[in-house]
Amino acid sequence: MADDQLQPPAWLEPGAKKVFNRVVEVMTPTQILNNADLEMLAVYADTYYDYISYKRKIRKTGLVADNGKPNPFIAQKRNAAASLSRLANSLGLTPAARASLAIHMEDEDDDDDF
Repeated sequence: MADDQLQPPAWLEPGAKKVFNRVVEVMTPTQILNNADLEMLAVYADTYYDYISYKRKIRKTGLVADNGKPNPFIAQKRNAAASLSRLANSLGLTPAARASLAIHMEDEDDDDDF
């Protein structure tokens, strides 16, 4: 599959576009990402940007809210982290995901020998 359309969509915020472009730049040599990954990669970049935003809000407002309960942004940050983990695995952005892809690619190469 081609990878010539891996450009951040217009709906992404500027910070998320930077994340999108950085991931594409780093992953291009692996040839793992292609045009079919565009939307999922955009969601990954958007979620990553949200995660950073929650982190900044927690740093600014503290770990405890005015009512003495944990800052609600902590739960949002944890949810974003869980989503990032799932998306990263789906996109092959983690070492384990890439290793799994490599194993499957070797299996396909072995099948070509018959």
